[in-house]
Amino acid sequence: MALRYELLPMADYVKAKKLFWDPEAIDLSEDVRQWPELSEELQLGTLRLIAGFYRGEIAVTEDLSPLLFAIRKEGGHLEEEIFLCTQLFEEAKHTEFFDRWLGTVVPGVDLNEVAPVGPHYQFVFYEELPRVLHQLHEDQSRRAQLEAVATYHLMIEGVAAEAGYASAYVSLKERGLLPGLVKGFELIQRDEARHIAFGHYLAGRIIRDDPDLLPVAKAQMRKLFPHILGLFLFSQLDVIKHCINMYETRLRKVEEALTGAVTPEAAD
Repeated sequence: MALRYELLPMADYVKAKKLFWDPEAIDLSEDVRQWPELSEELQLGTLRLIAGFYRGEIAVTEDLSPLLFAIRKEGGHLEEEIFLCTQLFEEAKHTEFFDRWLGTVVPGVDLNEVAPVGPHYQFVFYEELPRVLHQLHEDQSRRAQLEAVATYHLMIEGVAAEAGYASAYVSLKERGLLPGLVKGFELIQRDEARHIAFGHYLAGRIIRDDPDLLPVAKAQMRKLFPHILGLFLFSQLDVIKHCINMYETRLRKVEEALTGAVTPEAAD
């Protein structure tokens, strides 16, 4: 069987190869120099932001593989399997980056002390994410696949992480602070743009094959949104607005899947 390179999963697989980056190659020396000069408030805000990403990357690195298993068992979608292999690798790289940054810039920091897990984070990452992904071990139905992709690709990556990047750029990039951390965020966001595009692709394929499943995706997204918004209640107003805008964008694209009006673009 010849691979279908015209499909988005293969196009993004090719881009992932071309856009490879190594967490060890990012220069953190300026971050080390700047860190003691930052205010205690900015240090704490930065550590809480990193903790959210770091724990999230670990969670998905541990939990994503059942989606690959489900698509493999369904059969006929080798291109999607190939893409998910690159995503699993990239999630591991993202985990490595945050682990390296913490170990280099603030060695010995106790994230549980400075950034304890709150109830909204607990629900999204430690209850709902493992629930929808682990259920795929027993139930590989399209409904279960759609719940999983709506949870991770569309809501966690497509809404929560996007709001997190906005927060980082407002607090750090625009002020010329912690350039190594900012560079890592930029590269991770580029990777995750491909993941989000794949999420819309997979959700769209499932919904077009079975239009009765559209309410399943929307219900799961609506279930998660109050908790994801809760992660940013003490952020700048622009970040909260960005979170809401991203949620509305994801919902609209899922609804448009039935018409084929939107073809999500892969990340450059």
